[in-house]
Amino acid sequence: MVANHALVMAAMESEAVLPEPKHLLLVLDEGHHLPDVARDALEMSAEITASWYRLQLDLFRKLVATCMEQFRPKTTPPLANPERLNAHCEEVYELIASLNAILNLYMPAAQEAEHRFAMGELPAEVMEICQRLAKLTETLRGLAESFLNDLSEKTGSHDIVRLHRVILQMNRALGMFEAQSKLWRLASMAQSSGAPVSKWATREIREGQLHVWFHCVGIRVSDQLERLLWRSVPHIIVTSATLRSLNSFSRLQEMSGLKEKAGDRFVALDSPFNHVEQGKLVIPQMRYEPTIDNEEQHIAEMAAYFREQLESKKHHGMLVLFASGRAMQRFLEHVADVRLLLLVQGDQPRYRLVELHRKRVENGERSVLVGLQSFAEGLDLKGELLTQVHIHKLPSRRSTARS
Repeated sequence: MVANHALVMAAMESEAVLPEPKHLLLVLDEGHHLPDVARDALEMSAEITASWYRLQLDLFRKLVATCMEQFRPKTTPPLANPERLNAHCEEVYELIASLNAILNLYMPAAQEAEHRFAMGELPAEVMEICQRLAKLTETLRGLAESFLNDLSEKTGSHDIVRLHRVILQMNRALGMFEAQSKLWRLASMAQSSGAPVSKWATREIREGQLHVWFHCVGIRVSDQLERLLWRSVPHIIVTSATLRSLNSFSRLQEMSGLKEKAGDRFVALDSPFNHVEQGKLVIPQMRYEPTIDNEEQHIAEMAAYFREQLESKKHHGMLVLFASGRAMQRFLEHVADVRLLLLVQGDQPRYRLVELHRKRVENGERSVLVGLQSFAEGLDLKGELLTQVHIHKLPSRRSTARS
Protein backbone atom coordinates (compact mmCIF):
# COMPACT_ATOMS: atom_id res chain seq x y z
CA MET A 1 0.00 0.00 0.00
CA VAL A 2 1.42 3.40 -1.05
CA ALA A 3 0.12 6.65 0.45
CA ASN A 4 1.35 10.10 1.43
CA HIS A 5 2.30 10.99 4.99
CA ALA A 6 -0.93 12.87 5.71
CA LEU A 7 -3.10 9.89 4.74
CA VAL A 8 -0.99 7.54 6.83
CA MET A 9 -1.29 9.85 9.86
CA ALA A 10 -5.07 10.15 9.38
CA ALA A 11 -5.46 6.39 9.01
CA MET A 12 -3.38 5.73 12.13
CA GLU A 13 -5.41 8.31 14.09
CA SER A 14 -8.76 6.79 13.07
CA GLU A 15 -7.54 3.16 13.28
CA ALA A 16 -9.19 2.57 9.90
CA VAL A 17 -8.11 1.38 6.42
CA LEU A 18 -4.65 0.10 7.40
CA PRO A 19 -4.03 -3.36 8.87
CA GLU A 20 -3.42 -3.65 12.61
CA PRO A 21 -0.29 -1.64 13.53
CA LYS A 22 1.44 -4.73 14.95
CA HIS A 23 1.32 -6.32 11.48
CA LEU A 24 2.74 -3.28 9.62
CA LEU A 25 6.10 -2.56 8.05
CA LEU A 26 6.01 1.20 7.50
CA VAL A 27 8.51 2.90 5.17
CA LEU A 28 8.41 6.71 5.34
CA ASP A 29 10.38 8.31 2.51
CA GLU A 30 11.22 12.04 2.63
CA GLY A 31 10.98 11.51 6.38
CA HIS A 32 12.29 15.00 7.23
CA HIS A 33 8.74 16.21 6.48
CA LEU A 34 7.14 13.93 9.07
CA PRO A 35 7.10 16.38 12.04
CA ASP A 36 5.59 19.12 9.84
CA VAL A 37 2.95 16.76 8.44
CA ALA A 38 2.07 15.61 11.95
CA ARG A 39 1.87 19.23 13.09
CA ASP A 40 -0.50 20.10 10.24
CA ALA A 41 -2.63 17.03 10.95
CA LEU A 42 -2.86 17.97 14.62
CA GLU A 43 -3.59 21.66 14.08
CA MET A 44 -7.06 22.47 15.34
CA SER A 45 -9.16 25.40 14.11
CA ALA A 46 -12.85 26.12 14.57
CA GLU A 47 -15.28 28.97 14.09
CA ILE A 48 -16.49 30.42 17.37
CA THR A 49 -18.64 33.33 16.17
CA ALA A 50 -21.33 33.66 18.85
CA SER A 51 -24.32 33.87 16.48
CA TRP A 52 -23.06 30.95 14.38
CA TYR A 53 -22.46 28.88 17.51
CA ARG A 54 -25.97 29.64 18.80
CA LEU A 55 -27.42 28.35 15.52
CA GLN A 56 -25.39 25.12 15.69
CA LEU A 57 -26.51 24.45 19.27
CA ASP A 58 -30.16 25.13 18.38
CA LEU A 59 -29.98 22.78 15.40
CA PHE A 60 -28.45 20.07 17.58
CA ARG A 61 -31.18 20.42 20.21
CA LYS A 62 -33.84 20.07 17.50
CA LEU A 63 -32.03 17.05 16.07
CA VAL A 64 -31.94 15.35 19.47
CA ALA A 65 -35.67 16.09 19.90
CA THR A 66 -36.35 14.50 16.49
CA CYS A 67 -34.38 11.39 17.47
CA MET A 68 -36.25 11.09 20.76
CA GLU A 69 -39.61 11.48 19.02
CA GLN A 70 -39.13 9.42 15.83
CA PHE A 71 -36.16 7.10 16.57
CA ARG A 72 -36.20 6.74 20.33
CA PRO A 73 -33.16 4.78 21.56
CA LYS A 74 -33.51 1.71 23.75
CA THR A 75 -31.59 3.45 26.50
CA THR A 76 -32.03 7.21 26.76
CA PRO A 77 -28.76 9.09 27.43
CA PRO A 78 -29.19 11.32 30.52
CA LEU A 79 -28.14 14.45 28.59
CA ALA A 80 -30.93 13.84 26.04
CA ASN A 81 -33.39 15.08 28.66
CA PRO A 82 -34.64 18.41 27.18
CA GLU A 83 -34.11 20.44 30.34
CA ARG A 84 -30.59 19.11 30.91
CA LEU A 85 -29.61 19.55 27.27
CA ASN A 86 -30.99 23.11 27.18
CA ALA A 87 -29.05 24.04 30.30
CA HIS A 88 -25.89 22.38 28.93
CA CYS A 89 -26.13 24.21 25.59
CA GLU A 90 -26.89 27.52 27.29
CA GLU A 91 -23.72 27.23 29.36
CA VAL A 92 -21.71 26.46 26.22
CA TYR A 93 -23.20 29.49 24.45
CA GLU A 94 -22.53 31.83 27.39
CA LEU A 95 -18.89 30.72 27.49
CA ILE A 96 -18.52 31.20 23.73
CA ALA A 97 -20.14 34.68 23.94
CA SER A 98 -17.77 35.62 26.80
CA LEU A 99 -14.78 34.34 24.83
CA ASN A 100 -15.82 36.39 21.79
CA ALA A 101 -16.09 39.52 23.96
CA ILE A 102 -12.61 38.97 25.42
CA LEU A 103 -10.96 38.19 22.07
CA ASN A 104 -12.49 41.29 20.49
CA LEU A 105 -10.54 43.37 23.00
CA TYR A 106 -7.31 42.05 21.47
CA MET A 107 -8.25 42.83 17.84
CA PRO A 108 -9.16 46.08 16.06
CA ALA A 109 -12.94 46.51 15.82
CA ALA A 110 -15.02 45.60 12.75
CA GLN A 111 -12.18 44.52 10.47
CA GLU A 112 -10.14 41.47 9.58
CA ALA A 113 -7.51 40.87 12.23
CA GLU A 114 -5.35 38.32 14.02
CA HIS A 115 -4.02 38.06 17.56
CA ARG A 116 -1.35 35.60 18.66
CA PHE A 117 -0.83 34.86 22.33
CA ALA A 118 2.85 35.20 23.22
CA MET A 119 4.39 31.78 23.96
CA GLY A 120 0.87 30.33 23.80
CA GLU A 121 0.04 31.73 27.24
CA LEU A 122 -3.67 32.55 27.55
CA PRO A 123 -5.06 35.02 30.10
CA ALA A 124 -6.36 33.18 33.19
CA GLU A 125 -9.99 33.97 32.31
CA VAL A 126 -9.60 32.61 28.76
CA MET A 127 -7.84 29.47 30.03
CA GLU A 128 -10.72 28.78 32.43
CA ILE A 129 -13.22 29.15 29.58
CA CYS A 130 -11.21 26.76 27.35
CA GLN A 131 -10.96 24.16 30.10
CA ARG A 132 -14.70 24.27 30.73
CA LEU A 133 -15.50 24.17 27.01
CA ALA A 134 -13.25 21.11 26.62
CA LYS A 135 -15.45 19.21 29.11
CA LEU A 136 -18.79 20.49 27.82
CA THR A 137 -18.09 19.88 24.11
CA GLU A 138 -16.68 16.42 24.85
CA THR A 139 -19.98 15.59 26.57
CA LEU A 140 -21.92 16.82 23.51
CA ARG A 141 -19.61 14.75 21.29
CA GLY A 142 -20.40 11.68 23.38
CA LEU A 143 -24.15 12.35 23.09
CA ALA A 144 -23.94 12.71 19.30
CA GLU A 145 -21.88 9.51 19.04
CA SER A 146 -24.38 7.63 21.22
CA PHE A 147 -27.31 8.65 19.01
CA LEU A 148 -25.37 7.89 15.83
CA ASN A 149 -24.53 4.37 17.00
CA ASP A 150 -28.17 3.77 17.89
CA LEU A 151 -29.46 5.18 14.58
CA SER A 152 -27.09 2.94 12.61
CA GLU A 153 -28.79 -0.12 14.09
CA LYS A 154 -32.31 0.97 13.07
CA THR A 155 -31.94 0.72 9.29
CA GLY A 156 -34.37 -2.20 8.95
CA SER A 157 -37.24 -0.88 11.08
CA HIS A 158 -37.84 2.73 9.96
CA ASP A 159 -38.40 4.88 6.88
CA ILE A 160 -34.97 4.57 5.25
CA VAL A 161 -34.97 8.03 3.57
CA ARG A 162 -35.93 9.87 6.77
CA LEU A 163 -33.49 7.78 8.82
CA HIS A 164 -30.57 8.45 6.47
CA ARG A 165 -31.30 12.18 6.55
CA VAL A 166 -31.12 12.17 10.35
CA ILE A 167 -27.94 10.03 10.30
CA LEU A 168 -26.26 12.57 7.98
CA GLN A 169 -27.27 15.44 10.26
CA MET A 170 -26.02 13.60 13.34
CA ASN A 171 -22.75 12.79 11.56
CA ARG A 172 -22.21 16.50 10.90
CA ALA A 173 -22.98 17.32 14.53
CA LEU A 174 -20.54 14.63 15.70
CA GLY A 175 -17.81 16.03 13.43
CA MET A 176 -18.34 19.54 14.75
CA PHE A 177 -18.28 18.59 18.44
CA GLU A 178 -15.31 16.27 17.88
CA ALA A 179 -13.32 19.14 16.33
CA GLN A 180 -14.43 21.54 19.06
CA SER A 181 -13.51 19.09 21.82
CA LYS A 182 -10.02 18.58 20.39
CA LEU A 183 -9.57 22.34 19.94
CA TRP A 184 -10.47 23.24 23.53
CA ARG A 185 -8.48 20.30 24.91
CA LEU A 186 -5.39 21.52 23.06
CA ALA A 187 -6.10 25.14 24.06
CA SER A 188 -6.20 24.03 27.70
CA MET A 189 -2.65 22.65 27.50
CA ALA A 190 0.29 24.88 28.38
CA GLN A 191 2.72 22.55 26.59
CA SER A 192 2.76 19.60 24.22
CA SER A 193 5.85 17.39 23.79
CA GLY A 194 7.75 19.75 26.10
CA ALA A 195 7.17 22.85 23.95
CA PRO A 196 4.52 25.62 24.03
CA VAL A 197 1.24 25.23 22.17
CA SER A 198 0.77 28.06 19.68
CA LYS A 199 -2.64 29.72 20.11
CA TRP A 200 -4.21 32.53 18.12
CA ALA A 201 -7.53 34.08 17.13
CA THR A 202 -8.54 35.49 13.76
CA ARG A 203 -11.44 37.56 12.49
CA GLU A 204 -12.55 37.30 8.85
CA ILE A 205 -15.14 39.14 6.82
CA ARG A 206 -17.29 37.00 4.52
CA GLU A 207 -20.13 38.51 2.55
CA GLY A 208 -20.15 41.48 4.89
CA GLN A 209 -20.38 39.34 8.04
CA LEU A 210 -17.72 39.04 10.75
CA HIS A 211 -16.51 35.53 11.62
CA VAL A 212 -14.22 34.72 14.55
CA TRP A 213 -11.96 31.65 14.60
CA PHE A 214 -9.75 30.12 17.27
CA HIS A 215 -6.65 28.09 16.39
CA CYS A 216 -4.16 25.86 18.22
CA VAL A 217 -1.17 23.85 17.08
CA GLY A 218 1.62 22.14 18.98
CA ILE A 219 5.05 23.49 18.03
CA ARG A 220 6.58 20.08 18.72
CA VAL A 221 4.71 16.86 18.03
CA SER A 222 7.07 14.13 19.29
CA ASP A 223 4.55 12.86 21.86
CA GLN A 224 1.87 12.44 19.18
CA LEU A 225 4.28 10.64 16.84
CA GLU A 226 5.28 8.40 19.75
CA ARG A 227 1.64 7.50 20.34
CA LEU A 228 0.60 7.09 16.68
CA LEU A 229 3.72 5.51 15.20
CA TRP A 230 6.78 4.68 17.27
CA ARG A 231 4.94 2.91 20.11
CA SER A 232 2.32 1.12 17.98
CA VAL A 233 4.15 0.01 14.80
CA PRO A 234 7.02 -2.44 15.45
CA HIS A 235 8.88 -1.92 12.17
CA ILE A 236 9.38 1.59 10.75
CA ILE A 237 12.05 2.79 8.33
CA VAL A 238 12.44 6.57 7.89
CA THR A 239 14.54 7.66 4.90
CA SER A 240 15.57 10.99 3.39
CA ALA A 241 18.62 12.72 1.97
CA THR A 242 18.19 15.44 4.61
CA LEU A 243 17.56 13.71 7.95
CA ARG A 244 20.79 15.10 9.46
CA SER A 245 21.66 18.67 10.40
CA LEU A 246 25.37 19.51 10.83
CA ASN A 247 26.21 15.80 10.55
CA SER A 248 23.96 14.96 13.50
CA PHE A 249 20.57 13.30 13.96
CA SER A 250 19.92 15.31 17.15
CA ARG A 251 17.49 17.73 15.53
CA LEU A 252 15.50 14.83 14.04
CA GLN A 253 15.39 13.16 17.44
CA GLU A 254 14.21 16.35 19.11
CA MET A 255 11.39 16.98 16.61
CA SER A 256 10.27 13.38 16.03
CA GLY A 257 10.68 11.74 19.44
CA LEU A 258 13.01 9.05 18.13
CA LYS A 259 15.80 8.19 20.59
CA GLU A 260 18.96 6.10 20.42
CA LYS A 261 18.51 5.30 24.13
CA ALA A 262 15.12 3.76 23.31
CA GLY A 263 16.74 1.41 20.80
CA ASP A 264 16.09 3.46 17.63
CA ARG A 265 18.92 3.10 15.11
CA PHE A 266 20.31 5.98 13.05
CA VAL A 267 22.39 5.18 9.98
CA ALA A 268 24.02 7.57 7.51
CA LEU A 269 24.99 6.05 4.16
CA ASP A 270 27.55 7.47 1.78
CA SER A 271 26.06 9.41 -1.11
CA PRO A 272 26.35 7.81 -4.56
CA PHE A 273 27.07 11.32 -5.89
CA ASN A 274 30.50 12.93 -5.82
CA HIS A 275 29.27 16.34 -4.73
CA VAL A 276 32.73 17.54 -3.64
CA GLU A 277 34.14 17.11 -7.15
CA GLN A 278 31.01 17.69 -9.21
CA GLY A 279 29.12 20.43 -7.41
CA LYS A 280 29.68 24.02 -6.34
CA LEU A 281 27.70 26.05 -3.80
CA VAL A 282 27.53 29.72 -4.81
CA ILE A 283 26.10 32.44 -2.53
CA PRO A 284 26.09 35.64 -4.63
CA GLN A 285 26.90 38.96 -2.97
CA MET A 286 23.57 40.82 -2.85
CA ARG A 287 22.52 44.18 -1.46
CA TYR A 288 19.21 42.95 -0.01
CA GLU A 289 18.37 40.04 2.26
CA PRO A 290 15.27 37.96 1.38
CA THR A 291 13.13 39.35 4.23
CA ILE A 292 9.48 40.25 3.69
CA ASP A 293 10.31 43.98 3.82
CA ASN A 294 12.99 43.64 1.13
CA GLU A 295 11.32 40.93 -0.92
CA GLU A 296 10.71 43.05 -4.03
CA GLN A 297 14.31 44.35 -4.17
CA HIS A 298 15.79 40.94 -3.40
CA ILE A 299 13.77 39.24 -6.14
CA ALA A 300 14.82 41.94 -8.62
CA GLU A 301 18.46 41.21 -7.74
CA MET A 302 17.86 37.48 -7.98
CA ALA A 303 16.23 37.90 -11.40
CA ALA A 304 19.20 39.93 -12.62
CA TYR A 305 21.65 37.23 -11.45
CA PHE A 306 19.51 34.51 -13.05
CA ARG A 307 19.49 36.48 -16.32
CA GLU A 308 23.32 36.69 -16.27
CA GLN A 309 23.58 32.93 -15.83
CA LEU A 310 21.02 32.27 -18.53
CA GLU A 311 22.73 34.55 -21.05
CA SER A 312 26.10 32.92 -20.39
CA LYS A 313 24.67 29.81 -22.10
CA LYS A 314 26.83 27.55 -19.90
CA HIS A 315 23.81 25.60 -18.68
CA HIS A 316 21.13 23.97 -20.81
CA GLY A 317 19.10 22.53 -17.92
CA MET A 318 18.27 24.82 -14.99
CA LEU A 319 15.91 24.77 -12.01
CA VAL A 320 14.65 27.78 -10.01
CA LEU A 321 12.94 27.19 -6.65
CA PHE A 322 10.92 29.54 -4.43
CA ALA A 323 9.74 29.51 -0.84
CA SER A 324 6.32 30.98 -1.75
CA GLY A 325 3.99 31.34 -4.72
CA ARG A 326 3.99 35.11 -4.26
CA ALA A 327 7.77 35.31 -4.66
CA MET A 328 7.64 33.06 -7.74
CA GLN A 329 5.06 35.28 -9.44
CA ARG A 330 7.12 38.43 -8.77
CA PHE A 331 10.20 36.74 -10.21
CA LEU A 332 8.24 35.85 -13.37
CA GLU A 333 7.28 39.50 -13.78
CA HIS A 334 10.99 40.42 -13.87
CA VAL A 335 11.83 37.81 -16.55
CA ALA A 336 8.73 38.12 -18.73
CA ASP A 337 10.83 38.51 -21.89
CA VAL A 338 12.26 34.96 -21.50
CA ARG A 339 8.98 33.40 -20.35
CA LEU A 340 8.95 30.94 -23.27
CA LEU A 341 12.12 29.32 -21.91
CA LEU A 342 10.49 28.77 -18.52
CA LEU A 343 8.40 25.72 -17.62
CA VAL A 344 6.47 26.93 -14.58
CA GLN A 345 4.79 24.82 -11.92
CA GLY A 346 1.04 25.06 -12.38
CA ASP A 347 1.16 25.55 -16.16
CA GLN A 348 0.89 21.78 -16.63
CA PRO A 349 1.20 18.65 -14.46
CA ARG A 350 4.74 18.16 -13.19
CA TYR A 351 5.39 15.04 -15.28
CA ARG A 352 4.51 16.96 -18.46
CA LEU A 353 6.82 19.84 -17.55
CA VAL A 354 9.66 17.39 -16.89
CA GLU A 355 9.00 15.62 -20.22
CA LEU A 356 9.15 18.94 -22.09
CA HIS A 357 12.30 19.95 -20.20
CA ARG A 358 13.97 16.64 -21.07
CA LYS A 359 13.07 16.94 -24.79
CA ARG A 360 14.34 20.51 -24.99
CA VAL A 361 17.71 19.75 -23.40
CA GLU A 362 18.19 16.55 -25.44
CA ASN A 363 17.52 18.64 -28.59
CA GLY A 364 20.29 21.08 -27.58
CA GLU A 365 17.91 23.81 -26.40
CA ARG A 366 17.97 25.68 -23.10
CA SER A 367 15.19 24.92 -20.62
CA VAL A 368 14.36 26.19 -17.12
CA LEU A 369 12.00 24.53 -14.64
CA VAL A 370 10.46 26.97 -12.15
CA GLY A 371 8.47 26.00 -9.06
CA LEU A 372 8.10 25.92 -5.30
CA GLN A 373 10.65 24.01 -3.25
CA SER A 374 8.39 20.95 -2.97
CA PHE A 375 8.45 20.80 -6.79
CA ALA A 376 12.01 19.43 -6.67
CA GLU A 377 11.32 16.53 -4.32
CA GLY A 378 11.85 13.23 -6.06
CA LEU A 379 12.95 15.01 -9.23
CA ASP A 380 15.43 12.80 -11.13
CA LEU A 381 17.32 14.80 -13.76
CA LYS A 382 20.75 13.43 -14.62
CA GLY A 383 23.70 14.94 -16.42
CA GLU A 384 23.01 17.89 -18.70
CA LEU A 385 19.31 17.78 -17.84
CA LEU A 386 20.13 19.77 -14.70
CA THR A 387 23.44 21.55 -14.14
CA GLN A 388 22.39 24.63 -12.17
CA VAL A 389 19.82 25.26 -9.40
CA HIS A 390 18.76 28.70 -8.13
CA ILE A 391 17.12 28.80 -4.67
CA HIS A 392 15.24 31.97 -3.72
CA LYS A 393 15.73 31.43 0.04
CA LEU A 394 15.69 28.66 2.61
CA PRO A 395 12.15 28.43 3.99
CA SER A 396 11.18 29.20 7.57
CA ARG A 397 7.90 28.01 9.01
CA ARG A 398 5.31 29.68 11.23
CA SER A 399 3.03 27.54 13.40
CA THR A 400 0.05 27.86 11.10
CA ALA A 401 -0.95 26.40 7.77
CA ARG A 402 -2.18 29.83 6.70
CA SER A 403 1.31 31.35 6.46
